Amino acid sequence: MSRALFFGGVPTRMDVERLLAEITAEPGTSATYDKVSNLIGVDYKSHRFQSVTIAWRKHLFQTRGLRVLCEAGAFHFLTAPQALQAGLRDYRRVGRAVGRAIVRTKAIDGKQLSAAEREKQRQAIRMGEELLEAAQRGMKAIAPPKAISSNVRVLRAGENGDVA
Repeated sequence: MSRALFFGGVPTRMDVERLLAEITAEPGTSATYDKVSNLIGVDYKSHRFQSVTIAWRKHLFQTRGLRVLCEAGAFHFLTAPQALQAGLRDYRRVGRAVGRAIVRTKAIDGKQLSAAEREKQRQAIRMGEELLEAAQRGMKAIAPPKAISSNVRVLRAGENGDVA
């Protein structure tokens, strides 16, 4: 095959369709990298494997709302509770990324910036801080309640002024 024929890369559709036909992607199940690799005929360490499986996972999410987690040499098709936990991890990850962006933006020497650039820096920091605050409020609102101490002291008759 000539490279000139595929300016945008080799199409993944045929391999994705093969995976859709051969692998039963149901919530709570998994497919190993080896199985997927054998079906599409490429090594799981190759860029082609990544291209095809990214397209496959994207298709599963867009058509069926099925989230796929790649972990420990397998594709895990998440159940609704597992997908929720993965989504919450995504929000925490975004919150940390915003925090890092704020630190990096604050570290820029304003003396070396023009007045317009300093104003952009100030607005970016302000926007980042508001995003971070909103993310923290949101995570706090959906967090499970804190554990209540289960240390219960049983009083015997006569302790605490009671008559036996």
